[in-house]
Amino acid sequence: MPIAAAALDGILNLRNVFLALALAALVLFSFYTMAKNRGALGKGRSNDLFYEVPGKNAAACRAALGTRAQEDLFAYRLDAAANGGWRITFTRHVPTDQILDTTYLLQFAGDDPARIWLKFLGEAFGQRESVIPAALLDAFFAAKLAAVPVDPFDGAPDDTPNGSAT
Repeated sequence: MPIAAAALDGILNLRNVFLALALAALVLFSFYTMAKNRGALGKGRSNDLFYEVPGKNAAACRAALGTRAQEDLFAYRLDAAANGGWRITFTRHVPTDQILDTTYLLQFAGDDPARIWLKFLGEAFGQRESVIPAALLDAFFAAKLAAVPVDPFDGAPDDTPNGSAT
């Protein structure tokens, strides 16, 4: 028995116990924050963003997006998608000159007023979430189209930016 106690003394010392507890606390904290961030999307929201463009139809919105302006918040590419929507790829954040490669599927859900559905497709390096905050996309579509974020679950203009907790 004294041999077993001497062998365990080298393994179960106080320093190793505290190290194991600290590691366990770090893992639990990371799971907690991931769950909290997942729940922050609010009532049934996902990574999809929704906008309404008062006074414009889908054709006018498409024309406005096809016209690049020097004051645009992002440099972007707009290509037709196979399903009838548009693939919009943001390539650069103009004010900071930050290079991006973030792709969304843009579809028009209504025509008068135009309703836009923006679905995140992917990042260049396979990230699951967009590196572009929803508030920046809200600002881009507000400046470009005078679009307002809407809550797709009640259809009314949303008083919080897309993707934020309610």
